[in-house]
Amino acid sequence: MKTLEFTCGGLLMLWPTPEVRQSSGISLIQIRLNAQQADRLKPLIGAFVPS
Repeated sequence: MKTLEFTCGGLLMLWPTPEVRQSSGISLIQIRLNAQQADRLKPLIGAFVPS
């Protein structure tokens, strides 16, 4: 099950666990990052998302 994706355009997408989806009704979280934020987060996200 996919839980996290980071696109080249700086879009961070998070898929909550089934428990969170059921209790909150939220199935997808999208966060638009600016260039500076994306550059700072790439090493951290790279630890979870294979290149």
